[in-house]
Amino acid sequence: MYPGENGPIDSIRLEVFYEALQDQRAFQLVETIIGKDQTIELLEKDIEKPITFNEYPRDLTWLLSMREKLNQCIQLNLHTK
Repeated sequence: MYPGENGPIDSIRLEVFYEALQDQRAFQLVETIIGKDQTIELLEKDIEKPITFNEYPRDLTWLLSMREKLNQCIQLNLHTK
């Protein structure tokens, strides 16, 4: 937290951490919808190597695109129930 004109503001680190937790929750929800294997397949589609802790896409476009795919999967499931 940092002082702001209208009160405290969050640090960038806290905002990024919050977004990471939201992404993790979205992946967990998609896993309950389509299963773990299909979720991993969705995650690793169109990349050269399997994702590990050391090897993963770092491109902002890929990250935002993946989140959009997760959102679409979740949205589609909500409309089919």
